[in-house]
Amino acid sequence: MTRPFILWISVASVFFASVQSVTSPIAPYPEGIQKGGASVRFLWQELSKGVLRRTLPGHLSHFQTPWSHYLNTDAQILADSFFYQRNHGNLYVAEHNGLMSFLRFLKFKQLDAFALQGPSSEFRDLARMLVHDYAQKLIAAQQREVEQNHLAGTSATESISENSEVKLPVDGVRIKEKWFPDEEAERKEWGRLLRLGSGDEASSDYEIGAPSSGKPTSM
Repeated sequence: MTRPFILWISVASVFFASVQSVTSPIAPYPEGIQKGGASVRFLWQELSKGVLRRTLPGHLSHFQTPWSHYLNTDAQILADSFFYQRNHGNLYVAEHNGLMSFLRFLKFKQLDAFALQGPSSEFRDLARMLVHDYAQKLIAAQQREVEQNHLAGTSATESISENSEVKLPVDGVRIKEKWFPDEEAERKEWGRLLRLGSGDEASSDYEIGAPSSGKPTSM
């Protein structure tokens, strides 16, 4: 009686452990990423696959303008600073070690993905830093919008109830098209909210190195 009982307990333990491994997330999102909303979580998932994405999928297209704006402004400044510090202030070495190829990806909108490959972790570290920074700016922008609505006599609760497509970052921020009548107005508004400098996206057919418009190589 004892051996069958012990065997049953062992089988049951393996079964419940298997169920738990399926139902539980392998690695939860960091708090800042979770609060950043659906677009930030998508970018973070893609990083785990070894790629930094420029283009968001269709269901997140309402975040494309702020993300593109970020890549064309603050991201370039942070990339410069990151490589400069990692290479002990030697700009020539920084450019040789990947700065220029990364900046090409940030500047040229034709390049849809940057493969975070190679023995060095620099690209992966920088990509994580950029997504974290973007998440913080997105959360701050939404918080300012809520505060502005409150100061204008419209509480955050009323604003959300009137527009069911707008949610706080913890639920995934959604930006309704009527907020921005056209792309140019949307770009200017996000520039104000995120307090970023202005910048025009460069245009080029040039693709080299890790940047790729096709499927990237995983880490």
